[in-house]
Amino acid sequence: MEILFEGIILRPWSLNDAAHLAEIANNKNIADNLQDLFPNPYSIKDARKWIRTVIPVEPPHNFAILSGGVVVGNIGFLPKENIYRKNVEIGYFISESTGGRESRPGQLRLSQHMRSVILI
Repeated sequence: MEILFEGIILRPWSLNDAAHLAEIANNKNIADNLQDLFPNPYSIKDARKWIRTVIPVEPPHNFAILSGGVVVGNIGFLPKENIYRKNVEIGYFISESTGGRESRPGQLRLSQHMRSVILI
């Protein structure tokens, strides 16, 4: 399953994405804005472990964000339980550096697109 939105692709994670995830997620600024359980530093071992936990979840709750065919982040949905069972927590992060493929304005557009996806 792939979701295409204005040039951005959301797709389920694959173990082949572990190196990209580790490179992106090994960032204190990202870690500081996510749940406390998010490790920092973030290693390839952390990436593989996390991807192995999200692959079997059906329907998928976490998606790799691709821009220009390259993994640049994650968006995830955490369903709540009990009296909050009709709610979900939504979070995402996008790489601060996309290897020169995105300028700062490009990163801003990508971030704005992700907010639009969340609101849909």
